[in-house]
Amino acid sequence: MPSRKTYLALHLLVGLIGAIFLFVEGVTGGIMAWGPEIFRIFNPPGPRIDAPVYRVPSNQSPLSIAELTADLEKARPGSRLATMQFPDRSDRAWSAVLQSQPLDSRTVWFDPHTGEILGERVRAIRSNWLQGIVGVADRLHGNIVGGVALFLLSLSGLILWWPRSMLVPGRPASFARTNFEAHNVIGFYSSAFLLIFSATAMVMATSRPSIAILRLITRSPGMQPPAESALFQEFAPLRGELAQRARNSDPMSVDEILKEASSKVPEAHFTGFQTLNLRAGDLMLSFRPEGALSSQIGYLFLNPRAGRLQVQAPQNAADYGLPEKIVRIWARRIHSGDIFGRPTRWITGFFSFMLAILAVTGPAIWWARRRGSQI
Repeated sequence: MPSRKTYLALHLLVGLIGAIFLFVEGVTGGIMAWGPEIFRIFNPPGPRIDAPVYRVPSNQSPLSIAELTADLEKARPGSRLATMQFPDRSDRAWSAVLQSQPLDSRTVWFDPHTGEILGERVRAIRSNWLQGIVGVADRLHGNIVGGVALFLLSLSGLILWWPRSMLVPGRPASFARTNFEAHNVIGFYSSAFLLIFSATAMVMATSRPSIAILRLITRSPGMQPPAESALFQEFAPLRGELAQRARNSDPMSVDEILKEASSKVPEAHFTGFQTLNLRAGDLMLSFRPEGALSSQIGYLFLNPRAGRLQVQAPQNAADYGLPEKIVRIWARRIHSGDIFGRPTRWITGFFSFMLAILAVTGPAIWWARRRGSQI
């Protein structure tokens, strides 16, 4: 049985090395949990308005994506194309989302044969900054290193707390003592949630091994998307062409990618594309396999400049086995606080921010002891 000094050494080591990392994890986790709610406060939903339908001639060839993008951005100076959607019917107008400064977003419907804008809807985004922060938080948050570090800190912290069993802080004394008591009390009440955060983070970061282990435990065959392996193989030539063009410093355009992808995988009907990162060149193309339901959308995540391509096969959550439901749905909902809606999101956000506070008070305790302060 490890001694209390061993747990203290482990707690200090992980806490000091990972203090900045855990602070970022706590802040980004809180932003992810509270972000949608704060966004709704800044942007209350208005009355529901159905998307208008604009008819266009169906006997003409559409302009290229590059030409349409240039026409739309020229028609609305200062705007950048964010997304473009292709309707199922050739006699319907295409739509696009243009973002510009100051913070606003507009949806436009246009004739793909001429680039003429037929209608638009402007919506001011008063908290676009929040959407950006939530996006950054989502990329920074959740990985195996953070999950393991948080698990070790939570468990060792509970063991160190147990001899004192401090449930409420005492009267204000020195800063070092007040900080020590606050760290213990906050750590105890947060421990259960931090252990849940760490467990779900590790499960999400190791989704495939976790699903395999759960299949063995539950003796469930799980779900194998039938289109996944075939899709990877069918899009393999496109991945090779992207890489070759990138090596030749001649990255493929969106028009070329759509043309090549449609010719190589004709059963994939492309429904639109989105610019994920303009500077880096990251794109996402959405497609619906032939015969699939409208909710079963697949994605190509790619970067023509770097020659990268990743295929995400369409999946229907209703067909998930128990292991897939636990890892891909329930673990994520528990981790983000979505399991019971708004109340659990606020609770999750609160305790995520408590992790950020613990990441500050913990090193402060170590520094006070290092200076010889009485705690």
